[in-house]
Amino acid sequence: MKCPHCNSENIEVGLRMFESLNGSPVGFRFSKGIMSVVAQIHCDICKDCKTIVRSYIVESTDKKWLK
Repeated sequence: MKCPHCNSENIEVGLRMFESLNGSPVGFRFSKGIMSVVAQIHCDICKDCKTIVRSYIVESTDKKWLK
């Protein structure tokens, strides 16, 4: 994978996003029974220019997403 901004191949893959205050995962909420759960966001970043090259979720997308 190459960075679209600087063409570097120095990419760190699979970093997870967390909220800084309490360490909770950042992501998209979906309904799981009577509860809501977060599908955590993962990112690949360029270590040279600090660009988020890709952000994604690892879980299945076949869920009842909360908007």
